[in-house]
Amino acid sequence: MKIRTRVYYKPTITILQNLVLVNNHYNHLVKVLRCNIGEFITIFNKESGEFIATIVSITKNSLAVEIIKQIKLFEEQPVKHHLFYAPLKKDSNDFVIEKTTELGINSICNLITDRCVNKPILHEKMESKVIQAVEQCGRLDVPSIHSPLNLQSLLNDIHSDKYQNYVFLWLNEKSTGVSITDMKNRMQPKDNLNIAFIVGPEGGFSEQEQKLLLSSPSIQAIHLNTNILKAETACIAVLIALLNL
Repeated sequence: MKIRTRVYYKPTITILQNLVLVNNHYNHLVKVLRCNIGEFITIFNKESGEFIATIVSITKNSLAVEIIKQIKLFEEQPVKHHLFYAPLKKDSNDFVIEKTTELGINSICNLITDRCVNKPILHEKMESKVIQAVEQCGRLDVPSIHSPLNLQSLLNDIHSDKYQNYVFLWLNEKSTGVSITDMKNRMQPKDNLNIAFIVGPEGGFSEQEQKLLLSSPSIQAIHLNTNILKAETACIAVLIALLNL
């Protein structure tokens, strides 16, 4: 059985159910991949799991599939990872969203800073990139895309206990703070632990922003090594470093 592709489908999925796919699903399967009746795809979401489906009909505007077999259930991970980063230029943004999704990030939020790119990526575009990465990498859950925050708003939320059971780590480009290795040794894996990474813009946080971060008792400054990393490299490197916690 050859599986042509994976498709994220938000509503509930059950065995022997017939689903009609339209719009983006239809365009991708029919116009891009040239799928035909009788071919197989997998269709999935976090709540239902992943299923093998066969294409049973194709019209000018829709494609119908029949769900024939469940092949995977979602397994919740005890440690979740969250990224707060200053928006970058388009290609760099796409790279960060794609790669952190492939690595297992659970949520992404643009952090508006003094030196960041003026316009954050639109929510719909970020969500589309995330879904594409999820379909490609094999995971079942889709990372949450949060509305952009400025740094002060994030700090206010942290200090008001909105983020309970979170560990906030700031990647300090000046290489001050705790090394990522020491930080990893300090933290013990436990259920419902949330690790949040704060990554600044290409030009770094302003002096005032750095003072705000350093003055917060809820945020730990860390560094990866003595080199100055590009923002997109830092987003990925810190996630890799703490994935097995």
